[in-house]
Amino acid sequence: MRGIAVSLLAGACLAASSGEKPAETMIVRPDEVWRPIDMTALSVQPGSALDLSGIHEPGPAGKYGRVMIGPDGTFRFEKQPEKPVRFFAFNAFANHVMSWKESMLKVGSKEETHKNIREFAAKVRRQGYNMVRFQGVDLLLMFGKDAPGRAQFSPSNLDCFQYMLHCLKQEGVYFGIDLFSYTGYEKFNHQWDDAMAKRYKERMYFDPVARQMWLDGVKALMTGKNPYTGLTLNEEPALIYVDLHNEQELGIWIKKEPLSDPEIKPLAEAAWRAFLKKRYGGDIGRLSRSWKENFTSFDVVPLFVKKNLQEWGAKGKDANDFLYGVEREMLEFYRKGLKGIGCRTFATLYDVLGYFRFTSIRRDVPVITAHGYHNHPTANNNPGSRMDQYSLISNAAVYLRYMSTMRVWNRPFLITEYNAPFWGRYRHQEGLLLPSYAALQNYDGITVHSLAVTRIPAELADFQLGRDPIGRAGQVIAAFAFGRGDVATARHKVGIALSDRFMRDHRNMNNGVSSEQNRLAYLTGLGVVLDGKIPAGLPPYPKLDLTMLPIGGSRIEAKAMFTVPVDTNNVSNFVAIIDKLRSAKILPPGNLTDPAKGVFQSDTGELIMRTAENRLTVNTPRLKGGAWNGETVELSGFAFQSSVPCTAALISLDKLPLERSRRMLLVFSTDALNSNMELSADRKVLHKAGTLPVLLETGRLTVELPREVALKCFALGIDGSRREELPLRREGGRSRFSVDTAKLQNGPSLYFEFAEK
Repeated sequence: MRGIAVSLLAGACLAASSGEKPAETMIVRPDEVWRPIDMTALSVQPGSALDLSGIHEPGPAGKYGRVMIGPDGTFRFEKQPEKPVRFFAFNAFANHVMSWKESMLKVGSKEETHKNIREFAAKVRRQGYNMVRFQGVDLLLMFGKDAPGRAQFSPSNLDCFQYMLHCLKQEGVYFGIDLFSYTGYEKFNHQWDDAMAKRYKERMYFDPVARQMWLDGVKALMTGKNPYTGLTLNEEPALIYVDLHNEQELGIWIKKEPLSDPEIKPLAEAAWRAFLKKRYGGDIGRLSRSWKENFTSFDVVPLFVKKNLQEWGAKGKDANDFLYGVEREMLEFYRKGLKGIGCRTFATLYDVLGYFRFTSIRRDVPVITAHGYHNHPTANNNPGSRMDQYSLISNAAVYLRYMSTMRVWNRPFLITEYNAPFWGRYRHQEGLLLPSYAALQNYDGITVHSLAVTRIPAELADFQLGRDPIGRAGQVIAAFAFGRGDVATARHKVGIALSDRFMRDHRNMNNGVSSEQNRLAYLTGLGVVLDGKIPAGLPPYPKLDLTMLPIGGSRIEAKAMFTVPVDTNNVSNFVAIIDKLRSAKILPPGNLTDPAKGVFQSDTGELIMRTAENRLTVNTPRLKGGAWNGETVELSGFAFQSSVPCTAALISLDKLPLERSRRMLLVFSTDALNSNMELSADRKVLHKAGTLPVLLETGRLTVELPREVALKCFALGIDGSRREELPLRREGGRSRFSVDTAKLQNGPSLYFEFAEK
């Protein structure tokens, strides 16, 4: 980690006098390396090199009917069953879109609000997205004095949301919706604080009043007719899926002692005692002998505590079996509720914990969703918040690996939350890494968190991706690597065979697929295969090139609003797995994979991750790039040389191979921080979030092309506008472009266009 601190301290001004912050604090100010970047024009200009609207099918969304599951387990449309469909998306809290300072779509008049919403929808498409996942819909609809009571929505906020869906639909943008994010459909004096105090993620498991609230609110949301589309959400083909309750499993699993809230514990305790009474046939003596404790009645048996869930004895088994039944029954309740209102949309639940228990519980869920984060801050953007600063590549992107083994081979799989958030030093790596491997795995969708499309400049904040020039640059690369499909799908498929007996064994159920096996996601297609009868509506499992049983398991720790996979790396185990892949001819001769050196090359040959060198390269016909510490990267005659750690990618805009392309985009992404931001010297602790202007880490980049091209070169603004023409030198059959982003006339840039005109 020493190299990270040194590189940052060299470009930051440190307080020295006794009246300022102590010497171990880093204060970020403009200097010769950290330069203000112009973030005033955030709307991508139509027709510019950053206008990505041509990547996806034009609107309206839903013109090909509802989404369905094809014979290979991927999404298709009813009227285009022969064509797989892929969703490139971002998360947006519905209330944030309308009211947060970088968005502020809802203003004084209805007409101006509608204008802002139309422009927002158009910008979503221009930034390359064909889906938005909406969270916080419950909070938006129940917020304000004009929301009178349970499941009675604010008319003005409902109008905003319904008009938003209409405008997105016209632009060809689909949507997913959380039916319950955090606050639900009860009316409170202080909608967020009072609702969060109810602890609905736990309460919903046991409280009939809370359950009725869910039913009432979801019915009102799904069956109310949208005056702009003329359809209810039940009827809406542009609605791809609903999340029954966002990350509900964390309600129990993040608590130091689960179900301990004074209002919830009696309900949980009653259910626990009824479970034990049924399991032990009403014989308290039998329970006492099994647990090796002495009870006189089931009515005095205390609720289990968290440590019991990790015990291998009878009490541990009983506690885990009880919770499994509670979590499974919750899923059944939600699905029965949707069936009762005639909802046909795909529904998903339990999307954040990759435990075997949840893979078993979801065994008949037709669409699987997953959430994962790299270096999640402990307290968001607040003073004292902590964030690790290791790179994505150095730990082989464990957050992506653990999500990859939540995928079940015969049904669609979507990553519906991911991010390597601000203020992470290596967050630039994510734009190339996760989307490229998601394309290799042929996932049905990826959804960055959050709010990637904004209209008003604001200081950088964790997860607010539209504010962050580094996050935005990563999404440009992602739009091509994943959205356009520039990275090829794996040539083979490997399955981890999971029996329900294995997953429901209490000694296994709170683990995930081992770290050695989940590394296969960087080599070839990876998913799990479940035993038993295939649920109705799902196709048979695809033909697999190799099937293996689980080897041990990996531990996953649940934190507030996120999870932390505990990684291991047993090289000898992984060598044995690689030997199997080579014997099965999944890895071709010459494949560079070397577990001892931390080298992973995909079976397509396009992706190479070198963890020890902190280097990832992507080498495809239409996109070539890397994430590395600096110096030189060579890819099939193309060469990239950087003076700073960065992610850089050269992308064909006219869909021709880069060797023949007449219009290309170069992305050069480094790091960005707020002015006057205060951090610990190792950058792990946030003291002060800072202010505008955003400061971009500048550097020198040279790119060589193995051809002489008579193209002009332009430095671009955040909006894609051409801001300065730059020289492109041609000599000896090669073309060479060099730039020092600190010396550009209009401030530093992350984007450069090569074009004939």
